Amino acid sequence: MFGINLLACYNADLKGDKNMNIDANLKKELKSQGYLPSRDGEHVAVRVITGNGVLSTEQLQVVSDVAKTYGRNEVTFTTRLTVEIPWIKYEDVDAVKEIFAKNNIATGGTGKKVRPLVSCKGTYCVFGLLDTQAFTQRLHELFYEGYREVDFPHKVKIAVGGCPNNCVKPDLNDIGLVGQRKPVLHNELCRGCKKCQIELTCPVGAPKVVDGKTVYYFSQNKKQ
Repeated sequence: MFGINLLACYNADLKGDKNMNIDANLKKELKSQGYLPSRDGEHVAVRVITGNGVLSTEQLQVVSDVAKTYGRNEVTFTTRLTVEIPWIKYEDVDAVKEIFAKNNIATGGTGKKVRPLVSCKGTYCVFGLLDTQAFTQRLHELFYEGYREVDFPHKVKIAVGGCPNNCVKPDLNDIGLVGQRKPVLHNELCRGCKKCQIELTCPVGAPKVVDGKTVYYFSQNKKQ
């Protein structure tokens, strides 16, 4: 009971909107642009978008400078690989917008829209079977930017994983893509065994023995 009461008091201290002079429509508009109202009613957290989880060192320096000049010298990272700068005062929002515009830094990632895409580090990871960052950047341009003005029934989340290890949990997103290793058959090495171990052990039943040689069923279908 003590723990519950303590938690209730803690939450009560964090609640509230001290600055009632901020117009509700302005807050809504800023939120749609990636400037999220803080619970103290006096600040916003600005969400910086990455197309594929990557920012250049120059962009990071700009983010750092903004956090130092207009925030409290700190940044946070979201689960969708965006960067947030908290503790920006409402009166400083225009100055922050101007700095970001000059340095080609986008903000946003809110609402019932396509959310920022998530990419694992498959581009350079030893397990990567796909150039995840290049692929995700392309999807970012197609879907995040291409459908920016489209409102959906709910937010749409997309993730790209570089291998079946599933580090970024693509299957927990609305759309998930996972890099796979494409098997290559060397039929000249096939000895025509009566029982093909490849055929017997493949979990998806892709290889089949046809006329004494192993072929991939999917490959045969493609040729037809």
